[in-house]
Amino acid sequence: MLSEEEIGTLSIDRMVFHVVRPDVPDPLFLAEAVPPQFPEFFVKRVVDTLRGASYDFNEGSGMPALVSAALGAEDADGEDKFIATSRSLARRFKEKVKGDNRMAAGALMLLAMSTGDSKLVALIKFDHHAVIRYSLENTDGADPKPLMESVKENFSQDRKAMQKSVVIRLADPGHADAARRRHRVVVIDRSSSRYRDATQHFENFLDVRRTFERADLTQKLFEAARATIERHREEMPLEVAKAPTRRLRETFERLEGFDSDTPEELWGALAGGLDGPAKEAVLKTFGRELSTRAISTESFEFDRKQLPKREYKRLVAREGFALWFREEHEENGIVKVERDEDGSATITLRTAKLVQDDETDTLPKVTS
Repeated sequence: MLSEEEIGTLSIDRMVFHVVRPDVPDPLFLAEAVPPQFPEFFVKRVVDTLRGASYDFNEGSGMPALVSAALGAEDADGEDKFIATSRSLARRFKEKVKGDNRMAAGALMLLAMSTGDSKLVALIKFDHHAVIRYSLENTDGADPKPLMESVKENFSQDRKAMQKSVVIRLADPGHADAARRRHRVVVIDRSSSRYRDATQHFENFLDVRRTFERADLTQKLFEAARATIERHREEMPLEVAKAPTRRLRETFERLEGFDSDTPEELWGALAGGLDGPAKEAVLKTFGRELSTRAISTESFEFDRKQLPKREYKRLVAREGFALWFREEHEENGIVKVERDEDGSATITLRTAKLVQDDETDTLPKVTS
């Protein structure tokens, strides 16, 4: 969503949050933190969210208009759109997630942010047993104002307190970069599963759907891993270099899913012998392959129906011949392969009848 240069200039323009509790029907509205407190600390929380899953707004969603209002100034009646929008979002959050038993008492924070000439919004729902006991400054006739030092301490004491977060960058229709001409939404929901995708209630609140289905993600990851193996055949264990598709399928069938924060888990299961510079080179190439397919920050459970089907096996020999056959041919004893530890093999073919036994002056191209 953001380039490294944009991340480096990311700043918080405005900050407010409101308390939401499952045992209280209405949010507790708090006053804006003016100026934004501990901006570097909260910018880092936003940068953490940029490692989340990509989502798109549903067609006809009203959320882009709400986000746009949060970035606006005052409306025709002189009401501050940022504050009004923050309250609307707190009410909407309370309404949309009230059926989620995992909802804990906490606060919904709205951040208006900018980087260069671009503006974006971040929403952070943080949970903590102490969050409803932070100190408040009260001014007659005004909303209570939180003492942000207490809020920061809660975050620092328990990083899991940031349960749900989203960064939204609205479309810029006239931008030269095609990626900037559509809305971008990145989500992390730590209350859902180890893969941090949004729960159904959080999706309903944001009115979004995941950009890539699990089937697409599984296929893209498989392709990225296979391309990485092709680039690093020399570094791969022999059994992986010889049969990348089979080893990848077996690995995907054994693992539950993929976590973009720990790609070493996939490569440890696939090619456990990798270490040192070889491992670093493989992970670097793998990262590029994921970025090329726009899934570098995606974490997800596999859809194994998308794995390549076991249609044919292929043996390619150093002597310059190749053999293609179906898996059942080996299961039925028509093809017998005796593999030795040094990589050599004895191949035995048994057929009920030869249907062709002729000469030819051409051969199909054989590649390793």
